[in-house]
Amino acid sequence: MRDSQIVNYSYSFSREDQTLRVTDKSPVFSVLKDGVCIDEGLVREYFENVGQLLFEVTEKCNFNCSYCGYGTNYHQPEIRPLHTARYLQWNTAKELIDYFIRIWKRKNEDERHIVIGFYGGEPLLNFVLIEKIVDYLIDNKPRGVDYSWVITTNGYFVKKHLDFLLKHQFVIDFSLDGDRVANRYRVFKNGKETFSHVISTLDYIFENHPDFFKKQVSIQSVINHTTTVIDVTRFFWDRYGIVPRIIEMSTKNVSCEKEIKRMYRNVTNDLEASFKRDSSLFEQMGINSPVTSRLLGIIQEFSSHYYKTYEDLLSDEKTGEHFLYSSTCLPFFSRLFLTSSGYIFPCEKVNYQYPLGRVLDSGLSMDFGYVAKLYSSMYTCLQSLCPKCLHQFNCRRCFMQDGGFDENRVRCEDFILMNDKNILKEIEYLKRNHEIIHLAYQ
Repeated sequence: MRDSQIVNYSYSFSREDQTLRVTDKSPVFSVLKDGVCIDEGLVREYFENVGQLLFEVTEKCNFNCSYCGYGTNYHQPEIRPLHTARYLQWNTAKELIDYFIRIWKRKNEDERHIVIGFYGGEPLLNFVLIEKIVDYLIDNKPRGVDYSWVITTNGYFVKKHLDFLLKHQFVIDFSLDGDRVANRYRVFKNGKETFSHVISTLDYIFENHPDFFKKQVSIQSVINHTTTVIDVTRFFWDRYGIVPRIIEMSTKNVSCEKEIKRMYRNVTNDLEASFKRDSSLFEQMGINSPVTSRLLGIIQEFSSHYYKTYEDLLSDEKTGEHFLYSSTCLPFFSRLFLTSSGYIFPCEKVNYQYPLGRVLDSGLSMDFGYVAKLYSSMYTCLQSLCPKCLHQFNCRRCFMQDGGFDENRVRCEDFILMNDKNILKEIEYLKRNHEIIHLAYQ
């Protein structure tokens, strides 16, 4: 088996009736001889206690970005066909909100913080619904519940609705790929550039609301062949003193492979090259090289004296807890995503082939047993693959996001066989860079 190849493993779900009872202190899953079994009750518990509700208020967008996962260069799933422009209906959003308000009132906790997010398409194209959801949640807020608000936007309509966003202290996540050249693939539907419109809005907030900008504004950049990680980072650092979140184009479900391949740039490889060329800017911002970060993860996880939290220190985690592999979250552990058509997903990044429920006119339709079975199958599959991988302790792959499951098989392009040869490579890197060892225990 060659390193970094795509690896396939079949998986199956065991129906053996040995599940966990849900308590505050119980483990999140049990490991059976045939695989992993996640408790249906735990899925319900996570769902009812989810900390983030994310609404796709519209599929419509005023931009036509070349690498958009909802565009012509990608295959679209049946539940979100190409060129759809549906708007989330108020009755659908209200049905889900009322469901959770009833739960929050029933549990009557002293303090509960809920993050409410808005997504698209371009969400500000349906500003009327955003305003309605915010007002309704505030007017019907149960005792002890507190909200914060987040929006992911291309930035074009932000200035128009800025008073509302300032009033409610929204976190605004702008999508902008860097300078004018780096932003060349983010265009209007007529092909004209969008950079000047978005950067002028960012400049306006930065100059007129500096405290808000510092606390509430973030930027997401998709890297492409016209620029590099260090150039994008330096552009935003020099202009605003912030570090953008840099991601790469999706290479899954591509319908026009030649076009995506032409635009594509690998973040990890480019980051390593950027560090070799000029590490001073990254060091100034406290960012480690990807090689160093991977090595630190291995050192930390293999060490029997490294603990992420005080709870880990006081528990038997190092010796008694089974490991859930990959970076795939347990269902609804962090958030819930409602699409414009009423489908429910564990987050906005998960492939549309994995709907976990739906909000219908008749109410919420959610089969927690099905969700538990789906995730149990996935983790059972990973249980046979991940222990052989050098990245098992610091994996960043979500298999619900990247289409890693297909026809009862799992594929991992990051797989590196854990053997003496590959571990020795890490040791040799540590020998050449022994000064980084102290970072592992900071």
